[in-house]
Amino acid sequence: MRTNNKMNKQKMSHIPGPWEVFETHTGIYILDSAEQAAVCKLEWCLEDEANARLIASAPEMLALLKRLCYVGACCDGGVWREARDTIAKAEGSAEK
Repeated sequence: MRTNNKMNKQKMSHIPGPWEVFETHTGIYILDSAEQAAVCKLEWCLEDEANARLIASAPEMLALLKRLCYVGACCDGGVWREARDTIAKAEGSAEK
């Protein structure tokens, strides 16, 4: 997978959730619930509704994973390490 070096050097940020799914005749949109602004648009494709629900839940899943890692901070097992690596990947600070 190719990565953008500029993106690797800076921490990525995202529009905070919650996000919601909004379907129209032109596609499925993921909206920022607070601003009602489009976060992204899915063109019609296989499993588009399931993909939209997964994308819309991403901010909440990231926040929950961070809380779980905070609670499990004293644990250093493989699952906790994977969880911290996943958070770093989502935030753009993962080691390459």
